[in-house]
Amino acid sequence: MEGDYRFCSLTIKGLERRLDGIFEPEGHAGPVYVVELRSQALGRAWYNLLTQIGLYGEAHPEREVVGVGVFLREQDVPPCPSWANRADAPLLCVSLRAILPDWLAREPDNPCVAVFAPLLIEDECRVACVRPDAVAHRAGGRGARRGPRPRARPIH
Repeated sequence: MEGDYRFCSLTIKGLERRLDGIFEPEGHAGPVYVVELRSQALGRAWYNLLTQIGLYGEAHPEREVVGVGVFLREQDVPPCPSWANRADAPLLCVSLRAILPDWLAREPDNPCVAVFAPLLIEDECRVACVRPDAVAHRAGGRGARRGPRPRARPIH
């Protein structure tokens, strides 16, 4: 450490956190991915995600835990910590604006992809063309699915 530091004991209360999403391996020893979705810039986003992976890791010390920050735009990615998204860092960065156009082209009928289209496509006519029923479902309008939500399926 360079420069002056003050050392003290610190109590931080209220560390309960709700995870936006988590990918837990089923039947293998792969890492757990804790996902934080950010649609607006927030300077503390990486530290929030570090807290979440730390709390999960504390509860499951036998697991490897990686944090994935999903940001709407590249400019929403916080600058600190500067080591985030390096190959050896426990934090990975995904920018929807960078990956969504190709993803929509590959999977235009995937409702999990189409639901993000309104966030990035400014032409409303083009949004409706991506997947009209998915867009209507997001808005709660015509085409919205009724009844219980389907169970989550493992992603392979």
